[in-house]
Amino acid sequence: MEHARSHPELTLGVAAFGLPQAEAIRQELEVLRHGDPSCEEFFASHDKEPFFVKNLENVQGDERDVIFISIGYGRAADGTVSMNFGPLNQQGGERRLNVLITRARRRCEVFSNLRADDIDLSRTQARGVAALKSFLQYAEAGTGSARAGAGDRPASILSKLVAEGLRGLGYEVRHGVGSGQTGVELAVVDPRRSDRYLLAIETDGDVYAGARWARDRERLRTQVLESLGWKVYRLWSAEWFKDPQRELERIARAIEEAKNEGDGPEQSTGCRKASTEGHGALHVQNVSSALAGTADEDKPCSYRLARIDVNMAGRPLHEMPVDRLVEYVVQVVEQESPVHRSDAVSRIVHAAGMKRAGEVTVGAIEKAIAKAQGDGLLVVRGEFLWRPGMKMPPVRDRRALAASRRCFERIAPEEIARAVELVVRAGAAVPPDEAVTAACRMLGFSRPTDDYRKAAGAAVDTLLASGRLRKHGHFLVAAERRTAKAG
Repeated sequence: MEHARSHPELTLGVAAFGLPQAEAIRQELEVLRHGDPSCEEFFASHDKEPFFVKNLENVQGDERDVIFISIGYGRAADGTVSMNFGPLNQQGGERRLNVLITRARRRCEVFSNLRADDIDLSRTQARGVAALKSFLQYAEAGTGSARAGAGDRPASILSKLVAEGLRGLGYEVRHGVGSGQTGVELAVVDPRRSDRYLLAIETDGDVYAGARWARDRERLRTQVLESLGWKVYRLWSAEWFKDPQRELERIARAIEEAKNEGDGPEQSTGCRKASTEGHGALHVQNVSSALAGTADEDKPCSYRLARIDVNMAGRPLHEMPVDRLVEYVVQVVEQESPVHRSDAVSRIVHAAGMKRAGEVTVGAIEKAIAKAQGDGLLVVRGEFLWRPGMKMPPVRDRRALAASRRCFERIAPEEIARAVELVVRAGAAVPPDEAVTAACRMLGFSRPTDDYRKAAGAAVDTLLASGRLRKHGHFLVAAERRTAKAG
């Protein structure tokens, strides 16, 4: 339930070591969902990768962003630990465990009342149990305290493996550079200047897990390090253990790219402490507060439907003088610019007390739109009607509108682009996928559709081409401010 509240954008799967444990989790989750329906949107989302609870033997090919692993087996009433771990004791148990831990794209979280030291390999020859002990050792090392001082932070197993691999490629790597929460796990030294670093390598190990809040782990930490001049490479343990050589090659490419881009932070700069104030507005629910001090045209607002008074004068709408229809069209555009032309027709029809418009009525209003355009009373861009002089559209939250009035296809591309831009400005440095998702929610939609992602992807391309945004490594960052305002 906590994952559904804090990370609804990340797909989730739960894997238990036994069928009874999986069933117990399902039943308990049903009770929690019944008592708190606020998370139902998460459980109904992710059509292609829905939430699941499965036992170990049934998790085959079910990749998710996050996997929760419930060990299930534990101490007996007398405190003893049996070396029976169900399917792991069987032949091929180690392969089952390997399949499980590589199902997670981003991270695994392990739930167990056992530690690695509780597993006595002298009492079993099962390779699956030995693999479990190694996995728990890694999990324990990867979630240690992040409060160690500068330079004396214990290196995790993963960071040691990565450092050894990079040293084998000829790079100089240092552990635990920096102090407090701004220290980096691994730092690659610039061979041209030993007092500078090329790259910070962050894993989902001790510092990552030690961050108090989810947003600190996901984006705040990276943003703070980049503000200090670091180029940051994020390494996920699941990807490393799935294919260490591939990940090592990726890191090496990132190091060479950093070398070509120029100098990294000086060692004194990389080690100094930094405040995290001002870096809190990273998720969509914080975008508005992040923009609170900006100009009004930079703030999202609620969508307001146009209100107009249509005087039928005892005649059908399509028989009204075209100039009168032009007045109605202009009133709608003045209030809702940019507005989809079909929505403009709908506003006039509903204001006239009609449930729907026939072809004749639609044709009459379309003629009025053409006349208004010809008279310079509105601007037509594709399927959208704009108020003359409006350069930048407002970003409007549509969540209060009826479902029938909310449709991605009726949002102007420029408004989608503006939403993406505001998200990036609020977050300072945002991965493209996260910017697209956050902009979707800013516009009032719970999750993006494929059509929206396509439109938002085109919007990002437009923003990059126009110079309003630029790429910084794997992130989008805002360019210098322009003077254009929402009209």
